[in-house]
Order: sequence, then structure tokens, then C-alpha cells
Amino acid sequence: MEKKILLVAFYNKKAIGVRYLENALTEAEYTVRTVFFKDFNSVNPQKATPKELLLLRNDIKKQNPVLICLSVMSSMYLE
Repeated sequence: MEKKILLVAFYNKKAIGVRYLENALTEAEYTVRTVFFKDFNSVNPQKATPKELLLLRNDIKKQNPVLICLSVMSSMYLE
């Protein structure tokens, strides 16, 4: 059985911690897919659109991961 993990970084394309985790998991022979979901905009933050959520949901179904990890810069963006 393939060990698939999906990492989702919300509002942070740099996501250094996520990139370190991705590398460590890959070295541990997991199959890792990372999704960078929406870009950060501190001036005019936007909620996820229904289309963006659908695309994410479809990606999760397609990947069928054993684990999904979420990363956010701040809890105020976790709506």
C-alpha cells in the first residue's frame, strides 16, 4: 500500500516548515503532494471561493491520502 500524504499550506506560498516536512516525509519513503492554497493578502484577505474549495476537494479525492496535514500562518485565516 502506497503511503500518500497531502500537505495543504493555506495563504503562504513560502511555507518553509511545510517544505521541510515534505522533504523529511519524502526521505522516509512517503508519497507527498503539497498544495499551496490561496495567496496571502494582508490588505484584502479573501475567503476561499466555492470553486477553490471544489478544486481542493477533488484533489483530495484524487490523491486519496492516508493523512492530510494543514498549515496556516495565523488562526485568523482558518475560517
